[in-house]
Amino acid sequence: MLIIGHRGAAGLAPENSIAALRAGLKDGADVLEFDVRLTADNVPVVLHDADLNRTHKLRQSIRSLTLEQLHDLALTPAIPTLEEVMKSFFGKTILNIEVKSRGMTEPVLKILDQFCGDSKNSWDTVFISSFLVKELVSFRKKSSRVNLALLHDNNPFLYIAYQRRVDFTAVGFHRLHMNRLATAIAKKANIFTYAYTADRPKSAKLLEDQGMDGIVTDYPSKIANALDQA
Repeated sequence: MLIIGHRGAAGLAPENSIAALRAGLKDGADVLEFDVRLTADNVPVVLHDADLNRTHKLRQSIRSLTLEQLHDLALTPAIPTLEEVMKSFFGKTILNIEVKSRGMTEPVLKILDQFCGDSKNSWDTVFISSFLVKELVSFRKKSSRVNLALLHDNNPFLYIAYQRRVDFTAVGFHRLHMNRLATAIAKKANIFTYAYTADRPKSAKLLEDQGMDGIVTDYPSKIANALDQA
């Protein structure tokens, strides 16, 4: 089972920060997951929420700020750009880029093209995930090379309706809405299955028993060690 570091390793350092991504890599995560949104000037930056209230105690939305204005705020921790993350971590591990808003296809693909080029091996070290089906459809229309994953909430069968159109590499299931049939269908189609987010060893073991290929967690080594000892 692959261990996917949630927002880098959100239990070890501030989520989606360079420090959290470094912590996830150091803590043994097989995959680093992080979120991206667009600034006012269409630069993909690494942030989960639409605004800065929860993470930085500011009520401004990320979409209302240019990258320069964001830098002028001198936030702690700093919000990295997708390009900065790629420069630091591309080629070191698998990167799972979760797209949080619409209209991100071209800005994100432009950066991925810079790093992956024409190399299939390079493209296979990165995948895009999202709850936004239309955005994933847009990614597929623009690129046949990008790996895509649909994230699910309460309906674990949703991916089936779009598989032929999008050709998913992976599907991410909510850990409380698992279904063995949905998992079995995905595996038969050679789709990687993973579940989010499990920080307790018992939850992780249950997901492993249910046949998941990967698990998203804030504590990579803690969960990996617990599974090894189970």
